[in-house]
Amino acid sequence: MATLQRVVVAMLLAGCMRLDGFVYRARQAKAGESEKFSSTIIPADLQDAVSGPIVSDDGVVIDAALVRHRAGDGTPDARHTTALLYCHGNNTFLGVTTPRIEELWRLGYTVLLLDYRGFGRTSGTPTEEGVYKDARAARAWLESRVDLGLSPARVGLYGRSLGTAICLHIAAERAPKALILESPIAAISTIIDDSLGLDAPAEWFVDTKMDNPNTAGALTGPLFILHGLADTYVQPKYGQSIHDAAVHASPNLLWLVPGATHGTVPCNPGANENPAIENDCSSGFSAEYEKRVTEFYDAAIGP
Repeated sequence: MATLQRVVVAMLLAGCMRLDGFVYRARQAKAGESEKFSSTIIPADLQDAVSGPIVSDDGVVIDAALVRHRAGDGTPDARHTTALLYCHGNNTFLGVTTPRIEELWRLGYTVLLLDYRGFGRTSGTPTEEGVYKDARAARAWLESRVDLGLSPARVGLYGRSLGTAICLHIAAERAPKALILESPIAAISTIIDDSLGLDAPAEWFVDTKMDNPNTAGALTGPLFILHGLADTYVQPKYGQSIHDAAVHASPNLLWLVPGATHGTVPCNPGANENPAIENDCSSGFSAEYEKRVTEFYDAAIGP
């Protein structure tokens, strides 16, 4: 995969001076692509399409999917009332995140996955404040599901790549019980500076001001950052900078994964990145990833 910096430079040289579209790369569901989350592992009666009940405060109806549990479904019963709001990366939508959602479900978690405005079958155009509104609404909806044994005390957040900025922003506004950031981006301005090799004002190129290190300074509560040391797309120094800035988070954990690229942090060694499917761990999910994730959420939220 080309480095993120090279992609930014190429777009600028091509005359694409406004980079907001690249930040989001909103991927819409095309004819023939899955209209909702689907899986061969999760029983169909435990998959709920969610469209309509989740509405942002500016009226955007959010397309989402919930995967839940029943006693004796082969997953750890003790985790069934722990729920995760999953914030996916750019250039994806809920129909192509199956491997990761299957894995979190198999570990026993109830998972809500949303498509931000402009992604999948959610209408609109993504903006920074807009995607935050969407994530806030999804989080509130998940926390309200008392029928599943949920409450704010039972809901954690999990963000990947672009989704780390979205999850981190709403976490800094109101601390969750636990937050995992996988392959996080840094400040958009930092990425642009690294790409151009000069200190140019970010507003020349982009309206989006996502700034994970700065936002992390306001975060309280448990934080766990995962970043691949072989990530040439979003550099591991960005994950380190967020960890260093999160001075009020406790615990504040950082796992720099040897050999992992941007898309293979949770995978066994030898996995190949598949840009068409988010987190396609062709070699399986690593036992170390499963151990660290479950220990973190279990300690913060309870098994």
